[in-house]
Amino acid sequence: MATEGPSEAAAERQVRYALRRRGIRCGPGRHLGAIIPRSALRRDALYELLKRALHRRQRAVGGGGDYDVVGVAEGTLLYVEVKSSAPRNIEQRQIGAFVERVAALAPNMAVLLNDTQLRMLDKLIPALRTELRRHQLGGGSLRRVQGEIFSRGDRLFVTNSEPDLVGNLGTCLARFFRARSLTSTGAR
Repeated sequence: MATEGPSEAAAERQVRYALRRRGIRCGPGRHLGAIIPRSALRRDALYELLKRALHRRQRAVGGGGDYDVVGVAEGTLLYVEVKSSAPRNIEQRQIGAFVERVAALAPNMAVLLNDTQLRMLDKLIPALRTELRRHQLGGGSLRRVQGEIFSRGDRLFVTNSEPDLVGNLGTCLARFFRARSLTSTGAR
């Protein structure tokens, strides 16, 4: 049986502590593979990103439920919400809770992932448009990237698993990092 090494345990404690300082409590159970930036500068940047969520709420992150996947890649905070029901079975309030979690966490990139191969344009995309307007989360519209991948400003994505879950997430990440790179160099 594999055991967690001392550096992994320390990293997990630091992530949990950082989230607790922002009023975010991890649920029961083990959360292996916690990753934090190595440099103090990057850790401070992550702290500032998460701290924004705390200032928007009074000592607790809203939206109910939990954060399915929260990670850091290349110094940016990423959030993925996973839904496994058919789009017709995902309720408007669930989409609203996702939007509230995005507003509270303020990630650099968010993905609503529906683990299905069914169309999302009929139900999920209109529901998300409604919730984004209701929560007044900036401008811009959701546009089809390709297949069943939709994007709003190359920061908020909606995708399913058709034809390939990993490939679709890769497309979302590539678009986000490419847009971020072009923006940071002023070449857009």
